[in-house]
Amino acid sequence: MLPSISGTALLLIVLGGLWLCLWQTRWRALGLVIVAAGLMVSGEGTKPDVLVERDGRNVALRAEDGSLALPPATKAHYSVDNWLLADGEDRDAEEIAANSPFRCDLTGCIGKVKKGKTIALVRHPAALEEDCRIADIVIAPFSVGKGCSTARVVVDRRALQAEGAHAIYIEGLSIRSESVAETRGRRPWVPERALPKPSLPAGQGLRPRSRCRRRRG
Repeated sequence: MLPSISGTALLLIVLGGLWLCLWQTRWRALGLVIVAAGLMVSGEGTKPDVLVERDGRNVALRAEDGSLALPPATKAHYSVDNWLLADGEDRDAEEIAANSPFRCDLTGCIGKVKKGKTIALVRHPAALEEDCRIADIVIAPFSVGKGCSTARVVVDRRALQAEGAHAIYIEGLSIRSESVAETRGRRPWVPERALPKPSLPAGQGLRPRSRCRRRRG
């Protein structure tokens, strides 16, 4: 199993292969150099720290060892399987979810990602207030509205319906989200939505955290 490679790496490998096959003189050896350059840059690129499926029900975060982690009880699914394949992961979803770093109850899950950032997967509106208070990144399969102003990044049903699946990157003190609509372009049948609020530097716009444990029930 190998992770997916960038378009630049693929282009170099293809060009090197064509050069190697088409030339008949000693110049053909240059094709090997081009292929080697493609292989060298194939591992470059920033991997997302959080992945959010289009409906907001499946989420993956990048663990400290660089692998993807899934919430408990995550089943095999088209999006989840593609995330694992693109990451070069040879384990299945059930195996990864069985050793999940997420802490979950009936209303949602809490997990830690890069640089100690907290991610909340809110499955029921009853947990929204508490999770918005303690989490940097909030993901919900329902519309949050203005009820989560303290979180730095909010991905809810409204954002997912308008922009599709999201990838979230933690870069230094900032948190950046990238959607399918931003990468691939908008479609005429997809409704427009308000621009997402910008990510704030760490420590701004966050209330002090009084506790880290989730409330049961």
